[in-house]
Amino acid sequence: MAPPSVTHTPQTQADGAAPAGTAQLLDLADIQGAVLLPRPSSYLTTYILLRIDDAADGRELARRLVPLVATAENWWDPPHKAWLSVAFSHAGLRAMGLPQQSLDSFPAVFRQGMAARAGKLGDVGPSAPEHWDSPLGSADVHVALSLCAGDDATMRTVMVAARETVADLAGISVVYRLDAPQLPTRRTHLGFVDGIGEPNIEGSGVTNALTGRNHYGYLPGFGEPVKAGEFLLGYQNQLGYVTPRPEPETLSRKWLADLPEGQP
Repeated sequence: MAPPSVTHTPQTQADGAAPAGTAQLLDLADIQGAVLLPRPSSYLTTYILLRIDDAADGRELARRLVPLVATAENWWDPPHKAWLSVAFSHAGLRAMGLPQQSLDSFPAVFRQGMAARAGKLGDVGPSAPEHWDSPLGSADVHVALSLCAGDDATMRTVMVAARETVADLAGISVVYRLDAPQLPTRRTHLGFVDGIGEPNIEGSGVTNALTGRNHYGYLPGFGEPVKAGEFLLGYQNQLGYVTPRPEPETLSRKWLADLPEGQP
């Protein structure tokens, strides 16, 4: 089952709000599926953190990762039958040589990072950053890869593909790895029922997947649609405003792969 792929650039009024009643359609081929859609169950998951020591290698890594990523469009039939997602930290974007104007165009909470905001996030006492495994919370974490598969054989296949993306890139190094398979109890490692907080994001296509033929059934806590701008930059949020994209616009599409060479 594949959700429809549609492209939509939200229109705003003079005050930055989207017109009342505007339908929220998403460019599903340009959004990572892990942001919008529920992961499979049961599953095996591995998280790999990378450091970028050469900007050119960092950009090449981004280009190589794009065809491996499970988008919201191909989520139900992902590359290698596994779900690979990628995230860049603000320090990682700097290590890739992005111009300062672009770095400054991201929201302040992203620029600050989680360690700097630990107090606001409730990460205090035993959960404070000084107790985190090294190098978590440091400026050495530039890229995070999430690999999710339904069985050991598929995980090995996608792991090989991930390794091949960095095999000849001397400026990329692995700094951390964590294997986190689904527990036999089907609860998360924090003790909650796995999937209990899965939101219904407007325009994601998840509603059809949960109610149509061969559906998974409604997840606990699955309620009214939430505006995509609560999770994605450049889309309308619950207040009716379109969240700003980073600059230039190519930076927010295809995970940096479309940036021209030589910047800067």
